[in-house]
This record gives sequence, C-alpha cells and structure tokens, in this order.
Amino acid sequence: MDAIELALRKCLHVFISSTTVTERKRNVETFVELLKDNRIHELLDKDIQDETTAKCSITWNEMFNVIREYTIDELSSIRTKSTKNASADIKYQEALKLFRTLIENANTRAPELDGRPVIESIISIIISEAWSSCAIVIKELSHLLITNVLSFHKYVNELREQEWTDLCNLYMSLSKTQNKLFRESDQALYSSYLKFLIEKFVVYYDLDLTKSSIRKDLFEFLKVEIEQLKNSNHFSVIENLLCSLNSWSFKYLFDMPDEVYHLGNELLPSLIDIWRRKCSDKPKTEIIKFSRLQMSIHHPNHRQCITEVSDDIWIKNLRDINDLILREIDEICHKQRLNNRQNQNEFIVRFDLLHLASSVFYQFALNKIAIKNELIDNDNDDDDETSFEPSSKRARYENSMCISTNVDLQLKYFQNLFQSIDPHHQAVGFQIVSLQLERNMILSLTDCNYYITVIKRFLTDERSST
Repeated sequence: MDAIELALRKCLHVFISSTTVTERKRNVETFVELLKDNRIHELLDKDIQDETTAKCSITWNEMFNVIREYTIDELSSIRTKSTKNASADIKYQEALKLFRTLIENANTRAPELDGRPVIESIISIIISEAWSSCAIVIKELSHLLITNVLSFHKYVNELREQEWTDLCNLYMSLSKTQNKLFRESDQALYSSYLKFLIEKFVVYYDLDLTKSSIRKDLFEFLKVEIEQLKNSNHFSVIENLLCSLNSWSFKYLFDMPDEVYHLGNELLPSLIDIWRRKCSDKPKTEIIKFSRLQMSIHHPNHRQCITEVSDDIWIKNLRDINDLILREIDEICHKQRLNNRQNQNEFIVRFDLLHLASSVFYQFALNKIAIKNELIDNDNDDDDETSFEPSSKRARYENSMCISTNVDLQLKYFQNLFQSIDPHHQAVGFQIVSLQLERNMILSLTDCNYYITVIKRFLTDERSST
C-alpha cells in the first residue's frame, strides 16, 4: 500500500471514528486536497485486487459509502442543534462540501459511481418531509442532482419512474408563484430544474396514464402558473415554464390530443398577452413554438381526432396571433430601414416567425365557411371574389392599429405585404408564399391567381426600374 492510498484510508477512518468537530472539519479539507491529486484518481480508477494479500485497493464506491454516511450524520446533527439562521445555512453547506466534491471528482473522466446509491442518497433527503423546511439543503442537493448526476446518461438510466414523478412534484411545488417558503429568485432556479427533468423524461421514459396522474397534473400546473405570470416581469420563469409546456405537449400530443387542444384554447390568450408585453426573444420563441403546435392540431387532417372542437375560440385566437405577427413584421421592417439602409441584402426575419405567419395565413384561407359567414353578416357578399384581388398599384404597407374582427380583412392585411412599395415588407410577403409552397400547402385557384398577379407586377416593376 503506497503513501497516497494510506493517507486516503486514514482520512476515511477519521470520518468514521472521530468525535471531535474540529478534527472532522480539518480532515474534510485534507480529503478535498487529496481528491485533487491525479494519483488518487488513477488509484481509484484501477480497482486492482492484490492476489497475495487478498486485499482490494480502495474504490470510488467504497469511499462514497463512507462519505455518504458521514454527510447524513453531519446534516442530522446540525438540524437538531441549529436554528434557522445564516450560520446554520453555512454549516449545512460545509457538511455537504465533501459529498459534492467526491461526486464531482468521480465524474471527471467518466461516471465511476454506482447510479442507484447516488440517486437514492440525494432523493431520499430532498423529498423527505423531515427536510422540507430546510431550504438550503434542498437547494444544494438539487443543484448537485441536476448538474452532476442527472446530466450523465449513466445516472439518468438508473432513475425510476416513481422517483422521476416525486422530483417533478417537488419542483412543481417549489416553482409555484404563491410558495412563500423560498425567495422569488429561487423560483427561476426550480422552474429550470423542472424544465431539465421534463426534457430528460421525454427522451428516456414514458408514463402509463392508468398508473399515474402526473401527465394531467403537469398540464394543469403549467396552465395555472403561466396564467398567473402573464403580467409579471419574471421572463426567465416564464421561459422555463413555456419550454416545459412545449416539451410535454409534443411528448403527449398523440396520446392526449384533446388535452393539448383545450390547453391551447385556454392558454393562447395569456401567451398572446406575454408576447404583447415585448418579452425577450427566448420566451417569444417558445410562444411561437406552442402556437405552431396548435396550428398543426387545427389542420383539417389532425382535428378529426378532437372530440369537441371550439371554432369560435380558435378563430379569435387566430386573429390575435395574426395581429401580433403583422405588428412584429412591421416593427422588424421599420428597424431594418433605419439600421441597414446601405445594405438591404442582409435583411433577415427569424424563420419561426415566418413559419408561423405562413401557417396563420393558411388557416385563414382554409376557413372558407367562417369567411363567408362573416361576409354575409357584414353584407359584403359582393366582395367575396374581389377581396383576393391585388390593388391596381403598389402602396405603402399599413397595419391596422386594432384587431380586426373580419376574417377577410385579416387576409387583406397579410396580402398587402406582397404589393407594398417597401422592399422589406414585400420580401417578407414573398418568403411567406415560398414557405407555403415548400410545405405543400393546398392553395385555392383564387390564391394562386392572386400570387401570380402580384409576382408578374413585381417583375414588371423591377424591369421598368432597371
């Protein structure tokens, strides 16, 4: 047995036998320094058995078992002696330091520890009622679990379905807006952990609906929390919840189409309100992604799976989305004119926005019955054919300052993009048409005639200008 292994075993012996707090603390620092030595890593990785002495060299798992018991004893001792104050939090962090350092070092080259003991030792504490009021322990161990355990494929495969459900329930409760046990800054942290768990779960697991209610519970939780946060400035929390919503919705779209459909009807107004409040790009990306999912559900080929369809609600949400898209496009074009007058070839509109615009335009074109009904209600039957005709001249694009209640008028606002004198607006219009063609969207004869007329006029204008 060489000196480095002897020093390691001596430290482990102190953890087991020492009754002095000062000695144990000093030993922790010594042990942490030993773990930084590459020779320790080589020794623990080898796991060699000496045939002459019938003794095995020390292993990662052997060391983990000792340190786990030591850490649990230290935490229990602090809990029985300390009150809720800053000094107690520091003591808890010091007690967890060695446990965290060991796991981090064991993962340096590749995860060397057995998965089940690591997972059980952490989860048994953070979901325990006895530790539910100790925020710092839950926070520290949750961070360790997410960043140093479940981020590795080996450990994720060891996570059982019930443990995954317990973790989701834990982080749902910690992410709730009305939870006053934790600071508001922690809400973003725990919602990010929930997002991480859901993203892992949709890849590694599937749930039996007859055995667990977590699928519906998650949908309900996300709906309630997003609605409560629609007027807040916690965009990081909103982003995490929206990411979770999209991952969960895409996962169970075909198993639970009705739930995803009705969730969209209920949530889209809140998501539209968040978008209107000039949220950052990341939440906006998730809102667009969820809107595109709802577009696919409302496609004629897919909506046949929905048992109860609410066309009135969908048309209203569609109008609101359409208005937001047109405003967004108008703002992008306006900024482009101001910032990029000299090099218009660099004009770029984010693809997901164009994709959503293409889907919205297509949805409006599909709603022939709704369009006709609204035209009849407004005594505009004679304009049914002319509404799709381009005007005789190109004009400056102007978006309405209020949401139109007329589906046909909504289509006109879209079509005005194609014949605008502003090259940026017209470029967006042509990109939308291009997307519709690439996606093999069914276009009516009237739509085709409209596009052909606009393109011919554009080519004529370009030829005359050169």
